[in-house]
Amino acid sequence: MSEKNIHPEDQIDLSGVRAVFYGLLRAFFKCLSFTGLVIRRNKYVISLSLALGMALGYIYYAKKPSHYKATMVVRFNMLTKEIYGEMVEQLNHLIAYAPRARLARDLQVSQNVSDKLIFVEAQNLDNGYLVNDTSTKIDQPFKITISLRDDYDFALDTLQTGILNYLNGSPFLKAAREQQTEMERFRLESLDKDLAKLDTLKTEYNRFLASSRMSATFYNNASNPADFYSQTLNLLLQREATIESLKVDSLPVVVMDGFKLTERPGPGSIPRLVILFGIVAGVITFLVAFMVEARRRIMKPGGGVPTVPAPAASKQ
Repeated sequence: MSEKNIHPEDQIDLSGVRAVFYGLLRAFFKCLSFTGLVIRRNKYVISLSLALGMALGYIYYAKKPSHYKATMVVRFNMLTKEIYGEMVEQLNHLIAYAPRARLARDLQVSQNVSDKLIFVEAQNLDNGYLVNDTSTKIDQPFKITISLRDDYDFALDTLQTGILNYLNGSPFLKAAREQQTEMERFRLESLDKDLAKLDTLKTEYNRFLASSRMSATFYNNASNPADFYSQTLNLLLQREATIESLKVDSLPVVVMDGFKLTERPGPGSIPRLVILFGIVAGVITFLVAFMVEARRRIMKPGGGVPTVPAPAASKQ
């Protein structure tokens, strides 16, 4: 392209760009200088606000209630883990939104104890959330963790009983457990009757062998005494398992290891809180002083906000 075809408006005016850049740079340094002026004139007020903010931070830390976490391990013999996870989620909904009087009623504890409860969560032993567990196995352990406002033993023990009351207090679970208990008691009675019949049969058979001329070492296939004792042992094992189920699994959810404190408030959090309150108070005081000083400069005769010079017009 020849020089004749180049129009003046196609050329970049570097002098105008430099003027804008220098103008912005001067405005930045003026603002920086003005900031230093505000700090120097109000250094005592800003320092006082920093001290007051730090004092407020310490007071807030001292007055803020301490939060603790406690965990217990339970075992269930009905329903599934996912259902228990949903029940715990409903309990958290009660803690967050329901009146504390209703929460105390559902947990069957005093309102003073229910006020200390912050949240509850249910997890597997590998810390996976129970609400996401779709397994159908029963007789499995899982963890229940609570967050509360103090670590008094009476609160831990009472909340442990209250949460178990909530999980075991479902009308469906009550009816199902009562039916299962009735069936186990009937089974226990049947086993006792069968054991009594076997004892009578063994006694009569031994009496028959003693009074007959048959050799004591001869048995036919229909009356081998070893089968009597084997069947007796089998019934005794079934009876023991039934009794254990009636005693240990008397509730759908039972405690394996009660609540233990697992987390306490960190003592190292106070410096960060104090410094944060101090910085916030100092920044707010500086911003107020900055706006007051800027307004004073603007309202002062002959004063005003420094402007950026307009770029020089290019010569045609």
